Amino acid sequence: MRTKLWILLFSFLISGVSWAGCSVTPPEVALGQYDPITGSSVRGIFNLAITCNEITSFTVTAGPSQTTGSISSRQLRGENPSSLLNYQLCLDGNWGGPCNIVFGSPPDGTAITGAVSRAGSTVLVTFWALVYGNQPAMPGWHDDYVVITVNP
Repeated sequence: MRTKLWILLFSFLISGVSWAGCSVTPPEVALGQYDPITGSSVRGIFNLAITCNEITSFTVTAGPSQTTGSISSRQLRGENPSSLLNYQLCLDGNWGGPCNIVFGSPPDGTAITGAVSRAGSTVLVTFWALVYGNQPAMPGWHDDYVVITVNP
């Protein structure tokens, strides 16, 4: 019999939600199932929408894992607190490959910079998550909380 886990990856706490006629819409956060028997990793791609009424530039950063207090070694905590899964938020262009560019706050991670180049338009800020394979875990929900900050 296989054991599957549901992963609620993280909840976004967004600071800087509104500035200069801009609004931020956070992405959906459920990542799916992790199966410790197959040893496969789980990946999910996320889009944060930034809409502005005027031309403006912005920087987006991701804080540390609430579970570990770290950007470089984030973990999901299970319903059973001893069940932990290592994961990372990534910025690599090939979201199916390895996570070489960690989404975070410098110097521990890389921030996303961008601009709304036309008044009234929306820019999607894309990042992805990787729950590493071959980890033992207990059934149930696993989650973490990460603060995403958007600054003009």
